Amino acid sequence: MGNGNSKRKFDAGIFFGILILVTIVGTVTLIRLQVQTDRITDHISAAEEFAVVVAITREGEPVVTQVLLYQPETRRASLIDVPGNLGTVIGDLQRVDRIDRLFMEYGPQRYREEIASMLDLDVEFHLAIEEQDLSEIIDLAGGVELFLSDTVVESLNSGQVFPGGNVVLDGHKAGQYLAATLEHKSGVERVTRLQRFLQRVLLRIGERSEHLGRREVAPYLQDRVTSNLDRRALVALSAALGELASEQMVYRRIQGVSRTVDAEGGSQELLFPHFEGRWLRETVRQLRETLRSEETLLLDGATVRLEILNGTDVNGLARRTRELYEGYGFEVVSIGNAETNEVENTVFISRTGDPAYAERAAQIVGSSRIMTESSLSTLPNVDVTVILGNDFDGRYVR
Repeated sequence: MGNGNSKRKFDAGIFFGILILVTIVGTVTLIRLQVQTDRITDHISAAEEFAVVVAITREGEPVVTQVLLYQPETRRASLIDVPGNLGTVIGDLQRVDRIDRLFMEYGPQRYREEIASMLDLDVEFHLAIEEQDLSEIIDLAGGVELFLSDTVVESLNSGQVFPGGNVVLDGHKAGQYLAATLEHKSGVERVTRLQRFLQRVLLRIGERSEHLGRREVAPYLQDRVTSNLDRRALVALSAALGELASEQMVYRRIQGVSRTVDAEGGSQELLFPHFEGRWLRETVRQLRETLRSEETLLLDGATVRLEILNGTDVNGLARRTRELYEGYGFEVVSIGNAETNEVENTVFISRTGDPAYAERAAQIVGSSRIMTESSLSTLPNVDVTVILGNDFDGRYVR
């Protein structure tokens, strides 16, 4: 009898010991979960920039790819368009091919890694969203607001009826707008509209981040994206989008030379970045500086309007310089050739009588040659004329 009582006491002691241990482990786990942060929150807390590849897919193939580069300290962001026919050497496949082939062959992670390598940028995250899922996310966020000018409405030419002006499109209508935009013949115009569209979607998600982060809603959002971000990080990203300084978002697109190459399935036209990618990497470096800068991109609340003229024999220099200045928030209203291609020194000519705008434009490339000559202006809406000389290397005046 005594042994039986001792055994029961011993068993009870073990039970209560295990119960206490489970309670301690549970409490510690709960505390860890409460203080645990996600990777997006870590970046924001440390004021560190981060980049996300955002791919909209159609039956598993990317039809739109943008790199969202976000600087938490200044709340500035950029969208960099990555064309699907961007040419790259795919080592795993031992051939030159379209960059989006990596997505189809290996998935979004390998695709993201190749984009990061080409941009010389640490791109840690990716989001891939099917068109139909994007429509559902837009509905979840209460629609997306767009401004559709009469020109845009006419050019869509999709057989669908789109209203003009400031409109809120539901998911179905937004999907139709996206599909029609993808069919647009003009590459530059198509990219511009796609970037504006994605910007408005991201901003709307940011505006509705509190709703999207609710316990009963967040799983629905997560189920509609393929990502290396967990649910907590997705919610943190949507909240970060709500803090975005949208009026200062910078749009970039990769430019280069089209070449016909032999690839899988025969010949195809691929786009190769200028100067073997050096210009692209420099553009991204400059873009990062812009997003980190506390300086306003505008002067006196107004956009500075530029005319850029190429005074050298370097083909495409004015066009590439336009990309540079647009990255800093200037509006380039015209590009062309100067009267001669033998201009030695780059000069900035103020057309307003006030040299402040010309000084700001010259500062971007490290120049101090500034003139004021309003009578020479052939365009009434130009604040500064930039004449590129042989001392300009595409980024700086030497």
